[in-house]
Amino acid sequence: MPNETDNASLTEAGHRVSARTRVLSDITAEVEIDVPYCSQHIDENRTILTSGRPRVPRRLLTASLWSRTSHRGCWGADLPSPSYILANSGLLKVAANADKNGIRYTNTTADHELRIACIIRAIQRGEVIDPLVIGIDGSLLDGMHRLAALYACNVPEVDVLDFSDGCSTLLRPAVSLDEVIAPCLRDTDTTDVLREGFAKGRPYRHIFVSEVFATAFAEAVAVEIEGLDWMLSTTEFYEQYEVSLIDTERPFDNSALDSLREVAMSPAFLKLISSVTGEGQLEVVDVACHRSTTGQQIGIHNDFTPEGEAYRFTIHLNPGWTVSDGGLFLTFASEDCAAMRAAYLPAMNSALLFEISPASFHAVTEVTGMRPRYSIVISFRRRKLPDTSG
Repeated sequence: MPNETDNASLTEAGHRVSARTRVLSDITAEVEIDVPYCSQHIDENRTILTSGRPRVPRRLLTASLWSRTSHRGCWGADLPSPSYILANSGLLKVAANADKNGIRYTNTTADHELRIACIIRAIQRGEVIDPLVIGIDGSLLDGMHRLAALYACNVPEVDVLDFSDGCSTLLRPAVSLDEVIAPCLRDTDTTDVLREGFAKGRPYRHIFVSEVFATAFAEAVAVEIEGLDWMLSTTEFYEQYEVSLIDTERPFDNSALDSLREVAMSPAFLKLISSVTGEGQLEVVDVACHRSTTGQQIGIHNDFTPEGEAYRFTIHLNPGWTVSDGGLFLTFASEDCAAMRAAYLPAMNSALLFEISPASFHAVTEVTGMRPRYSIVISFRRRKLPDTSG
């Protein structure tokens, strides 16, 4: 299985751009190229590439472009978003046995996973990866599977051909950590303190963070989150409303929530969380918005599954919240309610970062006030480069 030193070769491979034009016989024919073709607009893409229309080669940050394009269900109304598929695909096993001859170009999750896995193998073999295509309307016309593979392989930059005359919103500068995260949280001394506090957290490793976002940004997110199209989610131990920012039909329009998703999926933010937790490389599994209304609560649970999430960063967005409003975040030494160890008020712009393990029992008390309780949960797992050695 590749180790961390493989990142250099992946970056080099990801930067090489093919100068050839793809030759396609028709929309259903086998494509005579090494890297599986991944366009959903084959005829349109063929026309635009062979036309005389001006195009500008560009190099964009992979994580930024992935965040801006992968959250919508572009592979069919019956399928989740590319971002959700990648986060939940078990791609390590798929890539190890990926065979491009098995690709059927059907609109199924398994076929999309296989296409991504084959491109991952091509990247790790050092093969040329063709540039992505930004169409005349500014959207990503071709290359979502290639982009998914580059993101999965941690390749920092991606080459694109821009046909939008520079007008695409996808070309906006990447959102930086400085624009979103509170200065105190970005300070090296603060990070050292948080790391020490996290390591000493009991009954399992965790830390309370009093200020997460820059003040104006936190206020903007708090306003936007109220207007989401909420879906009720019910399990045996909780009932609440949820929206995943990595699987939503909300268009990218440079909103505060768009910026939040982009920063959450950025290498800089992952480095920050890795520094506090003392963990190696991490990757984002989900960026989910939660809304609890009067009477709703979350029972004692630990969120642990083998090979599942490793850490959660739960950010609260509740101005003027008091103990009488309920919705307290509780930690427990066991699943026994008598084993409660701490209670945290879900105050505006505060957060809990905690490790997920068999011991990470926690709960949220009943919301007793009339206002909804809002939070954003960023979930992480330990990052492993896909195994393509088979």
